[in-house]
Amino acid sequence: FDAIQELSKESPALADEADKNAAYVKEAFAKSSSRFGFADLEEKLAEQTAHLQELEAKMPVVMDSVRNYQVPASTVVGSLKELNEQIIACNTEFKNIRTRIEAASGDEERCKKQLVKLQIVMNQMQVKIRKYKLPNISEAYEDDMRRANDYIHRLDNLMEEVPLNMQLLNGTLQEALDFIYKLYNNVNNVVGTVMMVENTIVFGNRYRSTYADIDSELTRSELSFRNGEYTQALTTAIATIEKIHPGNYESMIKENAKSAA
Repeated sequence: FDAIQELSKESPALADEADKNAAYVKEAFAKSSSRFGFADLEEKLAEQTAHLQELEAKMPVVMDSVRNYQVPASTVVGSLKELNEQIIACNTEFKNIRTRIEAASGDEERCKKQLVKLQIVMNQMQVKIRKYKLPNISEAYEDDMRRANDYIHRLDNLMEEVPLNMQLLNGTLQEALDFIYKLYNNVNNVVGTVMMVENTIVFGNRYRSTYADIDSELTRSELSFRNGEYTQALTTAIATIEKIHPGNYESMIKENAKSAA
Protein backbone atom coordinates (compact mmCIF):
# COMPACT_ATOMS: atom_id res chain seq x y z
CA PHE A 1 0.00 0.00 0.00
CA ASP A 2 2.79 2.44 0.92
CA ALA A 3 4.48 1.77 -2.42
CA ILE A 4 1.26 2.53 -4.27
CA GLN A 5 0.76 5.76 -2.36
CA GLU A 6 4.32 6.90 -2.99
CA LEU A 7 4.23 6.03 -6.69
CA SER A 8 0.83 7.66 -7.20
CA LYS A 9 2.16 10.92 -5.68
CA GLU A 10 5.22 10.83 -7.93
CA SER A 11 3.25 10.54 -11.17
CA PRO A 12 1.63 14.04 -11.17
CA ALA A 13 4.88 15.65 -9.99
CA LEU A 14 6.87 13.96 -12.75
CA ALA A 15 4.24 14.91 -15.33
CA ASP A 16 4.27 18.53 -14.13
CA GLU A 17 8.06 18.73 -14.51
CA ALA A 18 7.88 17.19 -17.97
CA ASP A 19 5.15 19.68 -18.97
CA LYS A 20 7.33 22.60 -17.88
CA ASN A 21 10.33 21.34 -19.82
CA ALA A 22 8.16 20.64 -22.85
CA ALA A 23 6.72 24.17 -22.79
CA TYR A 24 10.18 25.71 -22.39
CA VAL A 25 11.65 23.63 -25.22
CA LYS A 26 8.74 24.43 -27.55
CA GLU A 27 9.18 28.17 -27.04
CA ALA A 28 12.98 28.06 -27.22
CA PHE A 29 12.87 25.91 -30.34
CA ALA A 30 10.49 28.33 -32.07
CA LYS A 31 12.88 31.21 -31.34
CA SER A 32 16.16 29.50 -32.16
CA SER A 33 15.48 26.77 -34.72
CA SER A 34 16.37 28.80 -37.82
CA ARG A 35 19.23 30.62 -36.04
CA PHE A 36 21.04 27.42 -35.05
CA GLY A 37 19.80 25.05 -37.75
CA PHE A 38 17.79 22.80 -35.44
CA ALA A 39 15.60 21.29 -38.17
CA ASP A 40 16.68 17.81 -37.04
CA LEU A 41 15.06 18.41 -33.65
CA GLU A 42 11.61 19.23 -35.02
CA GLU A 43 10.51 15.63 -35.53
CA LYS A 44 12.00 14.52 -32.22
CA LEU A 45 10.23 17.33 -30.38
CA ALA A 46 6.90 16.46 -32.02
CA GLU A 47 7.31 12.77 -31.12
CA GLN A 48 8.09 13.48 -27.47
CA THR A 49 5.24 15.99 -27.20
CA ALA A 50 2.78 13.41 -28.54
CA HIS A 51 4.23 10.72 -26.28
CA LEU A 52 3.86 12.92 -23.19
CA GLN A 53 0.24 13.65 -24.10
CA GLU A 54 -0.43 9.92 -24.38
CA LEU A 55 1.12 9.29 -20.98
CA GLU A 56 -0.87 12.09 -19.37
CA ALA A 57 -4.06 10.71 -20.94
CA LYS A 58 -3.18 7.31 -19.51
CA MET A 59 -2.48 8.65 -16.02
CA PRO A 60 -6.16 9.09 -14.89
CA VAL A 61 -6.90 5.50 -15.87
CA VAL A 62 -4.03 4.22 -13.73
CA MET A 63 -5.06 6.50 -10.86
CA ASP A 64 -8.61 5.21 -11.01
CA SER A 65 -7.32 1.69 -10.56
CA VAL A 66 -5.47 2.89 -7.45
CA ARG A 67 -8.60 4.46 -5.95
CA ASN A 68 -11.07 1.75 -6.91
CA TYR A 69 -8.97 -1.33 -6.09
CA GLN A 70 -10.13 -2.81 -9.40
CA VAL A 71 -6.92 -4.79 -9.92
CA PRO A 72 -4.40 -6.53 -7.63
CA ALA A 73 -1.95 -4.26 -5.80
CA SER A 74 1.02 -5.83 -7.55
CA THR A 75 -0.49 -4.93 -10.93
CA VAL A 76 -1.15 -1.36 -9.80
CA VAL A 77 2.44 -1.01 -8.59
CA GLY A 78 3.70 -2.34 -11.92
CA SER A 79 1.49 0.06 -13.87
CA LEU A 80 2.55 3.04 -11.79
CA LYS A 81 6.24 2.17 -12.09
CA GLU A 82 5.95 1.78 -15.84
CA LEU A 83 4.04 5.06 -16.17
CA ASN A 84 6.55 6.96 -14.06
CA GLU A 85 9.54 5.48 -15.89
CA GLN A 86 8.04 6.47 -19.24
CA ILE A 87 7.35 10.03 -18.03
CA ILE A 88 10.93 10.26 -16.72
CA ALA A 89 12.29 8.99 -20.04
CA CYS A 90 10.15 11.49 -21.94
CA ASN A 91 11.25 14.32 -19.65
CA THR A 92 14.88 13.29 -20.15
CA GLU A 93 14.45 13.73 -23.90
CA PHE A 94 13.02 17.21 -23.38
CA LYS A 95 15.93 18.07 -21.08
CA ASN A 96 18.41 16.83 -23.67
CA ILE A 97 16.81 19.06 -26.31
CA ARG A 98 16.83 21.94 -23.82
CA THR A 99 20.51 21.39 -23.09
CA ARG A 100 21.36 21.47 -26.79
CA ILE A 101 19.43 24.70 -27.35
CA GLU A 102 20.90 26.38 -24.27
CA ALA A 103 24.42 25.26 -25.19
CA ALA A 104 24.09 26.81 -28.65
CA SER A 105 22.69 30.05 -27.21
CA GLY A 106 25.47 30.11 -24.61
CA ASP A 107 28.11 29.57 -27.28
CA GLU A 108 26.69 32.42 -29.33
CA GLU A 109 26.74 34.79 -26.34
CA ARG A 110 30.29 33.77 -25.47
CA CYS A 111 31.40 34.40 -29.05
CA LYS A 112 29.77 37.84 -29.03
CA LYS A 113 31.57 38.80 -25.81
CA GLN A 114 34.92 37.45 -27.01
CA LEU A 115 34.54 39.31 -30.30
CA VAL A 116 33.97 42.58 -28.42
CA LYS A 117 37.09 41.88 -26.31
CA LEU A 118 39.15 41.21 -29.45
CA GLN A 119 37.94 44.48 -30.98
CA ILE A 120 39.00 46.30 -27.81
CA VAL A 121 42.42 44.62 -27.89
CA MET A 122 42.88 45.60 -31.55
CA ASN A 123 41.99 49.19 -30.70
CA GLN A 124 44.43 49.21 -27.78
CA MET A 125 47.24 48.00 -30.04
CA GLN A 126 46.55 50.70 -32.62
CA VAL A 127 46.39 53.38 -29.90
CA LYS A 128 49.73 52.29 -28.46
CA ILE A 129 51.37 52.32 -31.87
CA ARG A 130 50.12 55.87 -32.51
CA LYS A 131 50.85 57.06 -28.96
CA TYR A 132 54.46 55.91 -28.96
CA LYS A 133 54.96 56.96 -32.59
CA LEU A 134 56.91 53.88 -33.52
CA PRO A 135 59.10 55.15 -36.35
CA ASN A 136 59.16 51.85 -38.17
CA ILE A 137 56.83 48.88 -38.18
CA SER A 138 58.22 45.79 -39.84
CA GLU A 139 56.50 44.33 -42.86
CA ALA A 140 55.88 41.12 -40.91
CA TYR A 141 54.15 43.11 -38.18
CA GLU A 142 51.94 44.90 -40.71
CA ASP A 143 51.02 41.51 -42.14
CA ASP A 144 50.15 40.33 -38.65
CA MET A 145 47.89 43.34 -38.08
CA ARG A 146 46.15 42.70 -41.40
CA ARG A 147 45.69 39.06 -40.44
CA ALA A 148 44.28 40.08 -37.03
CA ASN A 149 41.83 42.46 -38.70
CA ASP A 150 40.89 39.70 -41.13
CA TYR A 151 40.00 37.44 -38.18
CA ILE A 152 37.72 40.16 -36.81
CA HIS A 153 35.96 40.56 -40.17
CA ARG A 154 35.58 36.80 -40.57
CA LEU A 155 34.05 36.49 -37.11
CA ASP A 156 31.67 39.37 -37.85
CA ASN A 157 30.56 37.64 -41.04
CA LEU A 158 30.16 34.25 -39.34
CA MET A 159 28.00 35.83 -36.64
CA GLU A 160 25.69 37.17 -39.35
CA GLU A 161 25.13 33.78 -40.99
CA VAL A 162 21.80 31.98 -40.63
CA PRO A 163 21.91 29.25 -39.61
CA LEU A 164 24.91 29.86 -37.41
CA ASN A 165 27.75 27.41 -38.03
CA MET A 166 28.84 27.01 -34.41
CA GLN A 167 31.63 24.55 -35.15
CA LEU A 168 33.25 26.89 -37.67
CA LEU A 169 32.58 29.93 -35.48
CA ASN A 170 34.14 28.34 -32.38
CA GLY A 171 37.15 27.14 -34.35
CA THR A 172 37.73 30.54 -35.96
CA LEU A 173 37.25 32.29 -32.62
CA GLN A 174 39.89 30.12 -30.93
CA GLU A 175 42.35 30.79 -33.76
CA ALA A 176 41.66 34.52 -33.48
CA LEU A 177 42.11 34.53 -29.69
CA ASP A 178 45.45 32.71 -29.91
CA PHE A 179 46.78 34.90 -32.71
CA ILE A 180 45.54 38.32 -31.57
CA TYR A 181 46.56 37.94 -27.92
CA LYS A 182 50.00 36.75 -28.98
CA LEU A 183 50.26 39.81 -31.23
CA TYR A 184 49.04 42.01 -28.38
CA ASN A 185 51.81 40.69 -26.12
CA ASN A 186 54.36 41.31 -28.86
CA VAL A 187 53.17 44.91 -29.26
CA ASN A 188 53.43 45.45 -25.51
CA ASN A 189 56.96 44.07 -25.57
CA VAL A 190 57.91 46.37 -28.47
CA VAL A 191 56.41 49.39 -26.70
CA GLY A 192 58.28 48.48 -23.51
CA THR A 193 61.53 48.20 -25.47
CA VAL A 194 60.89 51.52 -27.24
CA MET A 195 60.32 53.29 -23.92
CA MET A 196 63.54 51.85 -22.52
CA VAL A 197 65.50 52.95 -25.60
CA GLU A 198 64.09 56.47 -25.39
CA ASN A 199 64.80 56.74 -21.65
CA THR A 200 68.32 55.41 -22.12
CA ILE A 201 69.14 57.80 -24.96
CA VAL A 202 67.68 60.75 -23.03
CA PHE A 203 69.83 59.80 -20.06
CA GLY A 204 72.92 59.41 -22.25
CA ASN A 205 72.47 62.76 -24.00
CA ARG A 206 74.03 64.57 -21.04
CA TYR A 207 77.34 62.82 -21.79
CA ARG A 208 77.45 63.31 -25.57
CA SER A 209 79.31 66.60 -25.51
CA THR A 210 81.88 65.21 -23.08
CA TYR A 211 82.60 61.81 -24.62
CA ALA A 212 82.92 61.42 -28.39
CA ASP A 213 82.55 57.63 -28.24
CA ILE A 214 79.35 57.98 -26.23
CA ASP A 215 77.96 60.34 -28.86
CA SER A 216 78.93 57.90 -31.62
CA GLU A 217 77.37 54.86 -29.91
CA LEU A 218 74.15 56.69 -29.09
CA THR A 219 73.94 57.80 -32.72
CA ARG A 220 74.22 54.12 -33.71
CA SER A 221 71.43 53.33 -31.27
CA GLU A 222 69.24 56.08 -32.74
CA LEU A 223 69.86 54.79 -36.25
CA SER A 224 68.82 51.27 -35.23
CA PHE A 225 65.78 52.76 -33.55
CA ARG A 226 64.70 54.65 -36.67
CA ASN A 227 65.11 51.45 -38.69
CA GLY A 228 62.77 49.64 -36.35
CA GLU A 229 65.57 47.54 -34.85
CA TYR A 230 64.44 48.24 -31.31
CA THR A 231 66.21 45.38 -29.58
CA GLN A 232 69.49 46.27 -31.25
CA ALA A 233 68.94 49.93 -30.38
CA LEU A 234 68.39 49.03 -26.72
CA THR A 235 71.42 46.72 -26.59
CA THR A 236 73.67 49.44 -28.01
CA ALA A 237 72.24 52.14 -25.72
CA ILE A 238 72.62 50.00 -22.58
CA ALA A 239 76.19 49.02 -23.47
CA THR A 240 76.98 52.71 -23.96
CA ILE A 241 75.62 53.76 -20.56
CA GLU A 242 77.37 50.81 -18.90
CA LYS A 243 80.68 52.30 -20.03
CA ILE A 244 79.99 55.34 -17.88
CA HIS A 245 78.14 53.74 -14.99
CA PRO A 246 79.02 50.02 -14.85
CA GLY A 247 76.33 47.93 -13.13
CA ASN A 248 74.06 50.88 -12.33
CA TYR A 249 72.05 51.00 -15.55
CA GLU A 250 68.59 50.02 -14.28
CA SER A 251 68.55 52.21 -11.17
CA MET A 252 69.90 55.26 -13.01
CA ILE A 253 67.48 54.98 -15.95
CA LYS A 254 64.52 54.49 -13.61
CA GLU A 255 65.54 57.52 -11.57
CA ASN A 256 66.01 59.58 -14.71
CA ALA A 257 62.57 58.53 -16.02
CA LYS A 258 60.96 59.56 -12.71
CA SER A 259 62.65 62.94 -12.84
CA ALA A 260 61.45 63.49 -16.41
CA ALA A 261 57.86 62.52 -15.58
